[in-house]
Order: sequence, then C-alpha cells, then structure tokens
Amino acid sequence: MNTAGTILNVIRLPRTFDENENVSVHTLLLDSGYFEAHELVSEAALCAAVREHSEYIEDWLSFSANKRTSGWYFQQTDRTHWEVGYASAGGGSIDPTQYSDAAVACAVFIKREVEDIRLEL
Repeated sequence: MNTAGTILNVIRLPRTFDENENVSVHTLLLDSGYFEAHELVSEAALCAAVREHSEYIEDWLSFSANKRTSGWYFQQTDRTHWEVGYASAGGGSIDPTQYSDAAVACAVFIKREVEDIRLEL
C-alpha cells in the first residue's frame, strides 16, 4: 500500500472501528499499513489529510472522549481552541498543549495515539 493510502486509512480509524464492532483498534491499525509505514506518516502528512477530510476531526474527538483508559486525549476547549494532552489513571499527566487549529491538534493526537497503539506489544 502507498503512504497516502495508509494515511487515509489511519485518519478513518475511528469510523472504521465503529463500523467493525468485533475488531480491535490495534488490528485495524495493523491492517491500515501503518505499522510498516509509521516512519513515513508524519504529523504534517496527517494534518494535510485531515484538512482535506475535516469530517474526521469529529470522529477523533468522539474517539478520544469515549476512551476508558489512560493515554492521549484530544478535546475542544472552546469554539476556537483544541487541546492535546496525556492523562494517566495513576494521576500522572503531561501538560496539555493548546491549539487554535483543529487540524493540527487532531494530527498531533492521531500520531501520538497510533504510536502508543503500535508500541503496546
């Protein structure tokens, strides 16, 4: 698979997960081609794809809000700001970063989230 196809598969991940109830996010990410191309999938490339397909931003916001574990999160803090941070069940966290561009924030979250998934095993 080419890198552009992998990136599109990655930004579609929450929607694909919702459509495939019996398949884990890890398996979907593996099937996306990301594991083989992770070094080629940069935040900048993800941001460009998210700008082109902005309908996926809401999917990632919902995906983050519905997580039941510690890890990276992505949320809208007001009408014009988004936040990416890390929250741990044990109370540890990484200071959140504020963004005024939803596509940039989403791309940062996607890259951090999929890297955590890739490195879980």
